[in-house]
Amino acid sequence: MKKFYFSTLLFCILSSIVIGNETEHLTPVALKCEYRTVPVGIDTATPYFGWKISDPLFVQGQKQTAYHLLVASNKELLVPNQADVWDSGKVSSSNSVLVPFAGKELLSNQTYYWKVQVFDKDGKPSAWSEPTSFVMGLLRQSDWDGSQWIKHPDAPENKTIWFRKTFTLNDVPKTALVHLASVGYHQLFINGKKADDRELAPPVLDYYKRLPSISYDVSKLLQKGENVIAVWTAAGWASNRAFGQFNKSSCFRLKLLADNETVYSDTRWKCSESNLEATEMVTQWGKNGGERLDARRDVPDWNKTGFDDSQWVVPKTIEITQSIVSAGNVPPTRIIEQFKPLTITKITEGYQVEFAKNFTGWVSANFRGLNAGDTVTIMTSDDKTTVCDFNQRSYYIAAGKETETFNNRFNYAAGRFITFAGLKDEPKLEDFAGYALGTDFEQTSSFKCSNQLYEKIFQLDLWTFRATAPEG
Repeated sequence: MKKFYFSTLLFCILSSIVIGNETEHLTPVALKCEYRTVPVGIDTATPYFGWKISDPLFVQGQKQTAYHLLVASNKELLVPNQADVWDSGKVSSSNSVLVPFAGKELLSNQTYYWKVQVFDKDGKPSAWSEPTSFVMGLLRQSDWDGSQWIKHPDAPENKTIWFRKTFTLNDVPKTALVHLASVGYHQLFINGKKADDRELAPPVLDYYKRLPSISYDVSKLLQKGENVIAVWTAAGWASNRAFGQFNKSSCFRLKLLADNETVYSDTRWKCSESNLEATEMVTQWGKNGGERLDARRDVPDWNKTGFDDSQWVVPKTIEITQSIVSAGNVPPTRIIEQFKPLTITKITEGYQVEFAKNFTGWVSANFRGLNAGDTVTIMTSDDKTTVCDFNQRSYYIAAGKETETFNNRFNYAAGRFITFAGLKDEPKLEDFAGYALGTDFEQTSSFKCSNQLYEKIFQLDLWTFRATAPEG
């Protein structure tokens, strides 16, 4: 009898949730615009929306029969369920992916807010989703007007270049976006701080046809008074002849829009060769080369305010007409895994560090006991006996400090065994770390099986996409 009363009570509670004006347990979640969560830098006038439906009660036959989507220029408008950009009204549709925008014209460099409500199998509306946002990039090529393509006037192509520009703001801006297109890799800094956690930006494309741009929200990095915007560039794969812009790598075009202030890339910037260069330009497949970092030429404050750049040179402007600039919309490359080494072995060539898995990415290493000018050679291979595969060879030239650190920045290597030649002090395991790099795709599925072989096959496929390998 007690079980009957409990079941009846539970049914009444669940029924009270479902019966009424809203299906309160049904909620749209995982909202995406242009396949991304809170994207910054959309360059299409008709973005697509998508969402998933959460139904913790697992109602039999539950489905979406309609949706209602709101887009507003101000987040506060969404609270009373108003929209000044697009109110779709109730749309009879089971579609929850690739829902096209159909509102007022979207403007470049603007932030928009949106939310969605769905209707269940019985036509009852769900609760509204949590609001989210998307940020427009530069929609038209003419929106780049005022900014120029700039590069170092005479630096060799294997050099990476520092650029900087000082400007003044009357107040801390409410919104600030940097739109940056580059031929080759770049890193963006505001007042000495890296703009975000992406690496090896922008994604590699056929530069002869299309040049990818990245949009950065830098509103939290700017300050009242003097500011510095800085860019570190490298040729990267743009030096490969297959990508067309062979003589125009390590150049960029930039536009910073902070409230009513605008900063352009032009000849009012200053530039200098950095302390880092490529050991071999990627002029053909299969020869990846590496980096040569000269710690004696390190300039810690080059991207900060107060730095004297009077001895730096003025960049030159160039024309790029055959390629169009478009948003690099793939997920950013990021450090997707970090791991420690397993063993260190003394071999003829030096000290060989073994990691638990084969990975594509970077290595970090601490050195001690080096004199200024001493060189450490860093070689990567898949097996113990080869020592160096595909000319994956980097160099560190010491500054003579008590402890010095090497980190990769604009290239990557693939392997499991990393050999360090030229060390004077025996290294320790804690001196090294490996970092797997990869396009930071969202993993949307998993696989479990009683047969471990099938699970290993799934993991192998997953890590093939992740550009590394499972352990063992």
